[in-house]
Amino acid sequence: MEFAKIRGKSYQDCLMEMKMKYGSEATVISQTVVTEGGVMGTGLLAKKMIEIQIGIPEKQASREKIERKLQDLKDLLKQKSYASPERKKTLQTLKPLSKTLEEKEIAVEEEIEEITTEPDRVGLSFEKELLDKNSFLRRETSTVRKDSPLIRLGEKLVREGMSQSYVEEIISKVEERLSPLDQGRNHAVLERTIEILKKE
Repeated sequence: MEFAKIRGKSYQDCLMEMKMKYGSEATVISQTVVTEGGVMGTGLLAKKMIEIQIGIPEKQASREKIERKLQDLKDLLKQKSYASPERKKTLQTLKPLSKTLEEKEIAVEEEIEEITTEPDRVGLSFEKELLDKNSFLRRETSTVRKDSPLIRLGEKLVREGMSQSYVEEIISKVEERLSPLDQGRNHAVLERTIEILKKE
């Protein structure tokens, strides 16, 4: 059961309002005389009102809630229908933006075509730079890999009697199946090597 309060000038007014709002199933629980207004909280010139507290059965209360929700939904739909002209405006502004984006894409594609259609002219200095960079990268990778678990494992396998080419083949397979992070972990390298050796 839900509860509500109703105020009115007389008891009859409160009962009429209760029946109109909540139907005949609502019951009066209590009634009190309340003063409303007045000068600076004193009771001077205050109006006497009747306040009743009522109990509403669940079915009635749920029906009222549903009606309120329906009304709220109707209000929302009205607001959305009023907001639709603004959406149309935004759609109209989006269309020119999409056109400008397409124009920019076309311009970029034309620039790419111009760059790709230029003759390949690699000067000697540029070629030297490329070779220098490649040699530097090779040196870096070799220094990184010297003390990696893969290289240590390869050296150990060669010491134990396996041929260099076979060891290189196994290490390359292990390297393919491991992430760069796992290549630095001994247990991951050993597990993957054991799997590969079992398959062969």
